[in-house]
Amino acid sequence: MSFKIELTQRVLDDIEKFEKAGNYRLLRKIQTLFQELKEHPTTGTGETSY
Repeated sequence: MSFKIELTQRVLDDIEKFEKAGNYRLLRKIQTLFQELKEHPTTGTGETSY
Protein backbone atom coordinates (compact mmCIF):
# COMPACT_ATOMS: atom_id res chain seq x y z
CA MET A 1 0.00 0.00 0.00
CA SER A 2 1.26 3.46 -0.87
CA PHE A 3 0.22 6.68 0.86
CA LYS A 4 -0.01 10.14 -0.65
CA ILE A 5 2.11 13.01 0.66
CA GLU A 6 0.85 16.55 0.17
CA LEU A 7 3.57 19.19 0.26
CA THR A 8 2.94 22.78 1.31
CA GLN A 9 4.17 25.70 -0.72
CA ARG A 10 6.78 26.38 1.96
CA VAL A 11 8.26 22.90 1.49
CA LEU A 12 8.30 23.31 -2.28
CA ASP A 13 10.03 26.69 -1.90
CA ASP A 14 12.64 25.18 0.43
CA ILE A 15 13.32 22.32 -1.99
CA GLU A 16 13.73 24.85 -4.80
CA LYS A 17 16.28 26.77 -2.68
CA PHE A 18 18.25 23.57 -2.05
CA GLU A 19 18.25 22.82 -5.79
CA LYS A 20 19.49 26.32 -6.66
CA ALA A 21 22.19 26.06 -4.00
CA GLY A 22 23.31 22.71 -5.40
CA ASN A 23 22.68 20.89 -2.13
CA TYR A 24 22.06 17.54 -3.80
CA ARG A 25 23.09 15.50 -0.77
CA LEU A 26 20.26 17.03 1.26
CA LEU A 27 17.83 16.62 -1.64
CA ARG A 28 18.62 12.88 -1.77
CA LYS A 29 17.94 12.61 1.96
CA ILE A 30 14.61 14.42 1.54
CA GLN A 31 13.67 12.16 -1.37
CA THR A 32 14.51 9.07 0.70
CA LEU A 33 12.45 10.36 3.60
CA PHE A 34 9.43 11.04 1.38
CA GLN A 35 9.68 7.57 -0.16
CA GLU A 36 9.82 5.94 3.26
CA LEU A 37 6.83 7.99 4.44
CA LYS A 38 4.81 6.88 1.42
CA GLU A 39 5.48 3.22 2.08
CA HIS A 40 5.66 3.08 5.89
CA PRO A 41 4.32 6.29 7.49
CA THR A 42 4.57 5.00 11.07
CA THR A 43 8.08 3.51 10.91
CA GLY A 44 11.29 4.28 9.11
CA THR A 45 14.54 6.18 9.46
CA GLY A 46 15.16 8.31 12.51
CA GLU A 47 14.94 8.16 16.24
CA THR A 48 11.81 8.16 18.31
CA SER A 49 11.61 9.64 21.78
CA TYR A 50 9.76 7.33 24.15
